[in-house]
Amino acid sequence: MRFGATVILRTLSGGSAGEERRLVIVGVDEAAPAAGRVAFLAPIARAIMGLRVGDTATLRTPEGEQLLEVAAIED
Repeated sequence: MRFGATVILRTLSGGSAGEERRLVIVGVDEAAPAAGRVAFLAPIARAIMGLRVGDTATLRTPEGEQLLEVAAIED
């Protein structure tokens, strides 16, 4: 995955297990988290950069750790 990619993440563990979310990795000046546009410096973006479909990443949040799976990548 790379800068500018649209990513679909599936939450495998944590309070929102089974939930899917769609993110676009963008520059800092284009970020709008509520609209799914996440800066490449954001913790979630850093956790998934370089991953491929089927790979997993652990994201630490105030509510605890979440295991995320990359379900799809659209360039």
